[in-house]
Amino acid sequence: MRFLLALLLLAMSGSQALAAIKFCNNFEHQVQFAVAFQDQGGWVSEGWISVAPNACQTDSKHADLTEFYWRGETDWIKTKGGRTQWSWGKDRQFSVKDGSFAFKNSDQKLKGAHLVGFIGPVKINAPSIAVTLTIVDAKGTMTEIASEAASVQSDPDYQACQNASGDEALAACDRAIGSGKFSEKLLANLHLNRGVEREAKKDLDGALADYEEAIRIDATGALGYANRAGIRYKKEEYDAAIPDLDKAIELDPNYLRAYMDRGDAYREKGDLSKAMEDYKKALTLNPSDERKARIENALSNAYVDRGVDQKEASAELADYDEALRINANNVVGLNNRGAVYTLKGEYDKAIQDLDLAIKLKPDYARAIRNRGDAYRAKGDRDRAIADYKQALSLNPNDALKEDIEKALAELKPGAKPDAPNGAAPKPDGATP
Repeated sequence: MRFLLALLLLAMSGSQALAAIKFCNNFEHQVQFAVAFQDQGGWVSEGWISVAPNACQTDSKHADLTEFYWRGETDWIKTKGGRTQWSWGKDRQFSVKDGSFAFKNSDQKLKGAHLVGFIGPVKINAPSIAVTLTIVDAKGTMTEIASEAASVQSDPDYQACQNASGDEALAACDRAIGSGKFSEKLLANLHLNRGVEREAKKDLDGALADYEEAIRIDATGALGYANRAGIRYKKEEYDAAIPDLDKAIELDPNYLRAYMDRGDAYREKGDLSKAMEDYKKALTLNPSDERKARIENALSNAYVDRGVDQKEASAELADYDEALRINANNVVGLNNRGAVYTLKGEYDKAIQDLDLAIKLKPDYARAIRNRGDAYRAKGDRDRAIADYKQALSLNPNDALKEDIEKALAELKPGAKPDAPNGAAPKPDGATP
């Protein structure tokens, strides 16, 4: 994790207009600033002023202001808990949106915009986290209001809490939290870091307590809600996890991880339509290759699950087709589609799917049993028996074992089978 260190320089002379506003960014990521002020037509919110890493930007457009509110935001930053976007601001709500913008009456939410908190006015309020505000009057007299950023950079416990792991990180987090040096987002972040370390040690209750404290301190941080939802998911409290993920997405409509996790929670609840919607949304958010594969696997499995629940063979087959279009190596989808093909009398198609399922998962007893059924239906008694025996050698569960033994018994010379093809081929539910 990295924390922001930005510098806002103001040249002021009493109540006169500012001579200049200079935004300086000493952070390794781009920072964007927005300002809000009152004119004769009401409140105006304007921005963004983009400042490159380790650079300054003079804002001459607002040099005639006597006071204003302001807000700074970073681009996305990777953190221990996933990714987050740092911002600071409070006291007054204004409408902003991505890209450049200018709103009248900006304390009202406007179409295409979202409300954010602004700091200010600068004549009265100190800025919040990771910002130093230096006010320079016409005579060159400087008044500097220090931020917490300096202590963040120099404090070894804070650095260890955010960068170390295991017992070292936990001890450092304990000391930093107990020091009383940190507040607002910095303190919330300490709790988030400690929560991540506690979760890694399987201390779910301790992690939950930290995430809840982080949310109490900073209710605007999406990561706290997402992490708390993760604990609730692990506790199988899906009805509690989903509202947390709803809130995370409300705070950050492009929060990839939140859509992935909410899809998982909906799938566990059996709400496959909503799960599919979330997985599909996540795929539109430019996931990494690793995450894309994980999402596609989850979406494919959701189609398999829905296929198992279908009442009509055509609908069931359509779901398995879609599952395999998304992930051609979904072994459960291959097994289940093979079983449907056998029931439809398309034995060669069934064997082709089941061969691939078994190649991908050689110990897949149900697929081997189902292939035996397809061979038996084709009249290839020897291959059917070989598959049934192989499936039995893999120690299947009791129900599957009973099915296989019944099928073998029906193939003994002189036996009278209960049904022409033995027990019906069996589908599986997809694994998570």
